[in-house]
Amino acid sequence: AGPESTSVGKMTSIKDAIKAFETKSGTVAAEQEKVALYGQLPPIVKMDSALGTLKACKHLALSSNCIEKITGLKGLDSLEVLSIGRNQIKKLEGLDDVAGALRELWVSYNLI
Repeated sequence: AGPESTSVGKMTSIKDAIKAFETKSGTVAAEQEKVALYGQLPPIVKMDSALGTLKACKHLALSSNCIEKITGLKGLDSLEVLSIGRNQIKKLEGLDDVAGALRELWVSYNLI
């Protein structure tokens, strides 16, 4: 499964980024405490519900993509660190589902 085509050109879906992480790391992403989906080429543009499969994830790295909005975090009950620096985020929202566990939010180099 290659990159999807969208109105903004090519992008990597969360599902494909997770598959690539599993291939590269030789692990099952749902069992990992740190999941690195940063710097995808083509970039991730949209966060979605596929992130909710990362049940054990404590540190989710999504930096250096083209994400415009924080969404799809429902189910990430263990998430303590969300790294979303170097994206296109304009507002801090969409964090309610992880507010109980989240300790660190790394958002430098966005449009906030």
